[in-house]
Amino acid sequence: MSEMKLISADSHVNEPGDLWVERIDKPFRDRAPRVVENPPGLKPGAYFVLEGIPPIHLAQGTGAGKKPEELPKFFQTSTYQDRRPGGWDPAKRLEDMDLDGVEADVIYTTLGFRQFWFTDAALQRACFRVYNDWLADYCAYAPKRLAGLALISLHDVDEGVKELRRSLLGRGAGPRRAHQPAQHHRDGRGEPAGDQATAGPLHPFDRPLP
Repeated sequence: MSEMKLISADSHVNEPGDLWVERIDKPFRDRAPRVVENPPGLKPGAYFVLEGIPPIHLAQGTGAGKKPEELPKFFQTSTYQDRRPGGWDPAKRLEDMDLDGVEADVIYTTLGFRQFWFTDAALQRACFRVYNDWLADYCAYAPKRLAGLALISLHDVDEGVKELRRSLLGRGAGPRRAHQPAQHHRDGRGEPAGDQATAGPLHPFDRPLP
Protein backbone atom coordinates (compact mmCIF):
# COMPACT_ATOMS: atom_id res chain seq x y z
CA MET A 1 0.00 0.00 0.00
CA SER A 2 1.42 3.37 -0.99
CA GLU A 3 2.09 5.96 1.69
CA MET A 4 -0.79 8.36 2.20
CA LYS A 5 -0.14 11.99 1.28
CA LEU A 6 -1.63 14.90 3.16
CA ILE A 7 -3.34 17.76 1.33
CA SER A 8 -4.32 20.91 3.20
CA ALA A 9 -7.65 22.10 1.80
CA ASP A 10 -7.69 25.37 3.78
CA SER A 11 -4.29 27.07 3.83
CA HIS A 12 -3.55 30.79 3.60
CA VAL A 13 -0.96 33.22 2.35
CA ASN A 14 0.18 36.34 4.17
CA GLU A 15 0.29 38.82 1.32
CA PRO A 16 3.14 41.36 1.20
CA GLY A 17 2.11 44.41 3.19
CA ASP A 18 2.77 46.74 0.26
CA LEU A 19 1.27 44.47 -2.41
CA TRP A 20 -1.61 46.77 -3.39
CA VAL A 21 0.31 50.01 -2.96
CA GLU A 22 2.96 48.76 -5.37
CA ARG A 23 0.79 47.03 -7.96
CA ILE A 24 -2.68 48.54 -8.09
CA ASP A 25 -3.70 50.70 -11.07
CA LYS A 26 -2.51 54.28 -10.63
CA PRO A 27 -6.00 55.84 -10.25
CA PHE A 28 -6.44 53.77 -7.08
CA ARG A 29 -2.90 54.10 -5.68
CA ASP A 30 -3.80 56.55 -2.89
CA ARG A 31 -6.74 54.36 -1.85
CA ALA A 32 -4.88 51.04 -1.90
CA PRO A 33 -5.09 48.71 1.11
CA ARG A 34 -1.83 48.60 3.06
CA VAL A 35 -0.18 47.30 6.21
CA VAL A 36 0.78 50.04 8.69
CA GLU A 37 3.01 49.47 11.70
CA ASN A 38 2.05 51.05 15.04
CA PRO A 39 -0.42 53.69 13.81
CA PRO A 40 -0.97 56.54 16.32
CA GLY A 41 -3.81 56.15 18.78
CA LEU A 42 -3.95 52.36 18.59
CA LYS A 43 -2.30 49.59 20.58
CA PRO A 44 1.11 48.48 19.22
CA GLY A 45 1.27 46.13 16.29
CA ALA A 46 0.69 45.79 12.58
CA TYR A 47 -2.66 46.92 11.15
CA PHE A 48 -4.37 46.44 7.82
CA VAL A 49 -5.75 49.78 6.67
CA LEU A 50 -8.59 49.84 4.13
CA GLU A 51 -10.77 52.66 2.86
CA GLY A 52 -13.98 53.06 4.86
CA ILE A 53 -13.15 50.26 7.34
CA PRO A 54 -11.63 50.62 10.85
CA PRO A 55 -7.97 49.48 10.98
CA ILE A 56 -7.67 45.73 11.57
CA HIS A 57 -5.04 44.41 13.97
CA LEU A 58 -3.12 41.60 12.28
CA ALA A 59 -2.40 39.40 15.29
CA GLN A 60 -4.84 36.67 14.30
CA GLY A 61 -3.35 33.93 12.17
CA THR A 62 0.19 35.29 12.16
CA GLY A 63 1.75 33.35 15.04
CA ALA A 64 2.62 30.22 13.08
CA GLY A 65 5.66 28.48 14.48
CA LYS A 66 5.49 30.25 17.84
CA LYS A 67 4.95 28.61 21.23
CA PRO A 68 1.80 29.69 23.12
CA GLU A 69 3.83 31.50 25.76
CA GLU A 70 5.64 33.47 23.05
CA LEU A 71 2.53 34.80 21.37
CA PRO A 72 1.55 37.78 23.60
CA LYS A 73 4.97 39.41 23.28
CA PHE A 74 5.20 38.52 19.61
CA PHE A 75 1.88 40.18 18.84
CA GLN A 76 2.86 43.33 20.74
CA THR A 77 6.44 43.80 19.55
CA SER A 78 6.74 42.17 16.12
CA THR A 79 6.38 43.82 12.74
CA TYR A 80 4.51 42.33 9.83
CA GLN A 81 7.80 41.21 8.30
CA ASP A 82 8.50 39.09 11.38
CA ARG A 83 5.79 36.66 10.32
CA ARG A 84 6.81 33.31 8.91
CA PRO A 85 8.11 34.13 5.40
CA GLY A 86 6.37 31.21 3.73
CA GLY A 87 3.26 33.38 3.79
CA TRP A 88 4.63 35.40 0.85
CA ASP A 89 7.67 33.39 -0.30
CA PRO A 90 6.70 30.13 -2.05
CA ALA A 91 10.16 28.60 -1.64
CA LYS A 92 9.94 29.05 2.12
CA ARG A 93 6.38 27.71 2.05
CA LEU A 94 7.54 24.45 0.50
CA GLU A 95 10.06 24.09 3.32
CA ASP A 96 7.25 24.49 5.85
CA MET A 97 5.07 22.02 3.98
CA ASP A 98 7.87 19.45 3.95
CA LEU A 99 8.39 20.01 7.68
CA ASP A 100 4.69 19.33 8.29
CA GLY A 101 4.48 16.41 5.87
CA VAL A 102 2.03 18.21 3.58
CA GLU A 103 2.09 17.29 -0.10
CA ALA A 104 -0.09 20.12 -1.45
CA ASP A 105 -1.90 23.26 -0.31
CA VAL A 106 -5.19 24.77 -1.44
CA ILE A 107 -4.54 28.44 -0.74
CA TYR A 108 -6.93 31.16 0.40
CA THR A 109 -6.24 34.83 0.87
CA THR A 110 -5.77 36.46 4.28
CA LEU A 111 -5.78 40.22 3.72
CA GLY A 112 -8.18 39.89 0.81
CA PHE A 113 -11.12 38.70 2.90
CA ARG A 114 -11.87 42.14 4.32
CA GLN A 115 -11.81 43.63 0.84
CA PHE A 116 -15.14 41.91 0.18
CA TRP A 117 -16.51 44.66 2.43
CA PHE A 118 -15.68 47.36 -0.12
CA THR A 119 -18.80 49.06 -1.47
CA ASP A 120 -16.86 50.66 -4.35
CA ALA A 121 -17.03 48.02 -7.07
CA ALA A 122 -14.22 49.48 -9.18
CA LEU A 123 -11.84 49.62 -6.21
CA GLN A 124 -12.68 46.05 -5.24
CA ARG A 125 -12.12 44.74 -8.76
CA ALA A 126 -8.77 46.55 -8.98
CA CYS A 127 -7.65 45.08 -5.65
CA PHE A 128 -8.73 41.58 -6.60
CA ARG A 129 -6.87 41.74 -9.92
CA VAL A 130 -3.69 42.64 -8.05
CA TYR A 131 -4.12 39.71 -5.68
CA ASN A 132 -5.01 37.23 -8.40
CA ASP A 133 -1.95 38.13 -10.48
CA TRP A 134 0.34 37.93 -7.45
CA LEU A 135 -1.16 34.58 -6.41
CA ALA A 136 -0.69 33.21 -9.92
CA ASP A 137 3.02 33.98 -9.74
CA TYR A 138 3.21 32.52 -6.23
CA CYS A 139 1.58 29.24 -7.24
CA ALA A 140 3.60 28.99 -10.45
CA TYR A 141 6.68 28.32 -8.33
CA ALA A 142 5.34 24.80 -7.61
CA PRO A 143 2.12 24.28 -9.58
CA LYS A 144 1.80 20.62 -8.59
CA ARG A 145 1.83 21.53 -4.89
CA LEU A 146 0.21 24.98 -4.69
CA ALA A 147 -3.39 25.55 -5.83
CA GLY A 148 -4.62 29.11 -5.39
CA LEU A 149 -8.15 30.47 -5.08
CA ALA A 150 -8.80 33.68 -7.00
CA LEU A 151 -10.84 36.52 -5.51
CA ILE A 152 -13.90 37.39 -7.59
CA SER A 153 -15.90 40.59 -7.14
CA LEU A 154 -19.63 40.09 -7.66
CA HIS A 155 -20.86 43.66 -7.47
CA ASP A 156 -21.25 43.15 -11.22
CA VAL A 157 -21.70 39.47 -12.09
CA ASP A 158 -20.68 39.92 -15.73
CA GLU A 159 -17.43 41.56 -14.67
CA GLY A 160 -16.95 38.77 -12.15
CA VAL A 161 -17.23 36.15 -14.89
CA LYS A 162 -14.60 38.00 -16.93
CA GLU A 163 -12.17 38.05 -14.02
CA LEU A 164 -12.83 34.40 -13.27
CA ARG A 165 -11.95 33.44 -16.82
CA ARG A 166 -8.91 35.73 -16.83
CA SER A 167 -7.65 34.22 -13.58
CA LEU A 168 -8.18 30.65 -14.70
CA LEU A 169 -6.88 30.92 -18.25
CA GLY A 170 -4.67 33.96 -18.52
CA ARG A 171 -1.70 33.22 -16.28
CA GLY A 172 -0.63 29.63 -16.75
CA ALA A 173 -0.28 27.91 -13.37
CA GLY A 174 -2.25 30.54 -11.51
CA PRO A 175 -5.41 30.32 -9.41
CA ARG A 176 -7.46 27.21 -10.09
CA ARG A 177 -10.55 28.06 -8.08
CA ALA A 178 -12.64 31.13 -7.35
CA HIS A 179 -13.57 32.58 -3.98
CA GLN A 180 -16.92 34.38 -3.78
CA PRO A 181 -18.98 36.03 -1.03
CA ALA A 182 -21.61 33.72 0.42
CA GLN A 183 -24.43 36.25 0.30
CA HIS A 184 -24.39 36.44 -3.50
CA HIS A 185 -27.73 35.52 -5.08
CA ARG A 186 -27.18 33.69 -8.35
CA ASP A 187 -29.27 34.88 -11.24
CA GLY A 188 -27.88 32.73 -14.04
CA ARG A 189 -25.30 35.17 -15.39
CA GLY A 190 -22.50 33.24 -13.69
CA GLU A 191 -23.30 30.11 -15.70
CA PRO A 192 -20.82 30.86 -18.54
CA ALA A 193 -18.02 30.29 -16.03
CA GLY A 194 -19.22 26.74 -15.49
CA ASP A 195 -17.49 25.50 -18.62
CA GLN A 196 -14.13 26.14 -16.91
CA ALA A 197 -14.63 23.18 -14.52
CA THR A 198 -13.91 25.24 -11.45
CA ALA A 199 -15.32 25.37 -7.92
CA GLY A 200 -16.44 28.35 -5.88
CA PRO A 201 -15.87 28.06 -2.11
CA LEU A 202 -17.93 30.45 -0.01
CA HIS A 203 -17.35 32.21 3.33
CA PRO A 204 -20.36 33.53 5.26
CA PHE A 205 -18.49 36.57 6.66
CA ASP A 206 -17.42 37.97 3.28
CA ARG A 207 -20.13 40.59 3.30
CA PRO A 208 -20.21 44.37 3.56
CA LEU A 209 -20.32 45.99 6.95
CA PRO A 210 -23.85 46.99 8.06
